[in-house]
Amino acid sequence: MRKYFSLTKTLIKSGFALEDGKGHKIYRILLYLILLISLLPTLGGIYFLIDAALPLYTQIDQTSSLMGSILFLVCSTTFIFSLFIIPSVFYFSNDIDLLLALPLKGEHIIAAKFTVCVIYEYMFAFALLIPATAAYIHICGFSLSLCLFALLTALLIPIFPLTISTALTILIMRFMPFFKSKDHFHFISGIILIVVGISLSITMNSMQAGEEGELLNLLMSGDNSLLTLFMKFFLVIPYFSYAIVQGSIIDFMIGVGICIIALLILLSVGKLWYFKGAIGNSEAGSKQKKITELSNKSMKQTNKVISYLKKEWRLLLRTPAFATNCIGSTVIFPFLLLFMTMFNQDQKMMFSMISSIQSDSSFVYYVIMFGLGIGLFIGSVNMVSATAISRDGSNYIVMKYLPISYRDQIHAKLLLGVILGIIGNLLTVIALMYTISFDWHYYIILFICMCISTVLSNELCIIVDMYKPKLVWEQEASAVKQNFSSFFATMIMLGLCAALIFAAIVIPNEYLIFTGLFLLILCTVASVLGYWLCGNLAQHAINKL
Repeated sequence: MRKYFSLTKTLIKSGFALEDGKGHKIYRILLYLILLISLLPTLGGIYFLIDAALPLYTQIDQTSSLMGSILFLVCSTTFIFSLFIIPSVFYFSNDIDLLLALPLKGEHIIAAKFTVCVIYEYMFAFALLIPATAAYIHICGFSLSLCLFALLTALLIPIFPLTISTALTILIMRFMPFFKSKDHFHFISGIILIVVGISLSITMNSMQAGEEGELLNLLMSGDNSLLTLFMKFFLVIPYFSYAIVQGSIIDFMIGVGICIIALLILLSVGKLWYFKGAIGNSEAGSKQKKITELSNKSMKQTNKVISYLKKEWRLLLRTPAFATNCIGSTVIFPFLLLFMTMFNQDQKMMFSMISSIQSDSSFVYYVIMFGLGIGLFIGSVNMVSATAISRDGSNYIVMKYLPISYRDQIHAKLLLGVILGIIGNLLTVIALMYTISFDWHYYIILFICMCISTVLSNELCIIVDMYKPKLVWEQEASAVKQNFSSFFATMIMLGLCAALIFAAIVIPNEYLIFTGLFLLILCTVASVLGYWLCGNLAQHAINKL
């Protein structure tokens, strides 16, 4: 146990560090506050949703089923995303070779890394269970057992889905050698995640009336019958639901017992097969090429910015974690828009209503403001510019030795983000052409406005990353997913996007013309100045790294 606690403490310190040691405490506190503020609307929405639904569920004797649905959401989300996180933590992190060489047993490593993964999931579990518990207290009255069991359940509920996904990962890595390649695994898992998400959306939207009727009959039968449906997926949900709502100690102990049994099975599986699956994962193969072929290729002289741009593109494309999170998000948004419209009748009706008002004289200014807002969103959501320096990680020092100025390096990184953003804009416009019947000139205006704001969005994101990059990370995905500086920049862009769209809706038509033209000119001038500013700030920012 001493080795387990020591290793867990070390992994927690290295895994939850927000900075590389150069940041200030005030900055870290500010990031936490921004994260909390950004979650408040979601927490409030969950509270009001459950507060409104709970009286109806109480009338049909499904009080525990509503809590079960919250627990099911926690378990299913934890299980799906852990399938892609667990391999990175257990097999592809930079500390694996060091841990395998230490006098540690397989169960020590598994238990410590599993603990860190459970802690990662606590944020989502508490974000759902806190407002849900508050709604139950408001409707059903305060109960000490309700608060106590809700707290204990939030600590225990991620364990069961994580044990399933971890055991599956250990078995796959042991008996399917193809997945032991990090590149293969991340590429295939990214495709699977996209396919599963689209398939789930299509299935939910194309549900037949007969299936809805069966679900309604199960709902109206009372006696918390919906819990039997959740039990088919995750065995612990009914027991924890009864413990929270009804204060049942027996059900709570059964749920705890199931979690303990699952953990024992996981440790047994890990003891048998973890080392055999983990050994050799850091090795990589390479293709053999003739030296003359490489030298002839390298003798071709090109523009320095273009050469550096190609280098950044190869790094982005050849690193599956970067490709999935950056390039994938550029492509996925237009396709999701297209698929949701194809299989959702309500959205088809909404888009048809939008296309019917294009004869209005002020409609072009709506297009301008919505185009600027969508461009800000697409320019920041792909995280290319927001992680331009962070993706280099510990290799950032190479930037200081290359025979190319810092200005040109930053402009090349910025250009890559702008190009991918413009590709995302083009795909979005093509998707809108299928869903909304506009005159052709509206699509051109929309695309131009989106490109202008996309350039501005990438400039602001890369400035933030220049001054606060995440250079210390163990796995490539951390540079994107656990980068609070890029999160901060993205939240600013999303806030501006929401403000533009909200302004377009609430501003009266007589002021909309002036507002739309003013914002278009402002974004254009800011984009030009932003390009100049990025180059001038590059020298100062990179010298401080």
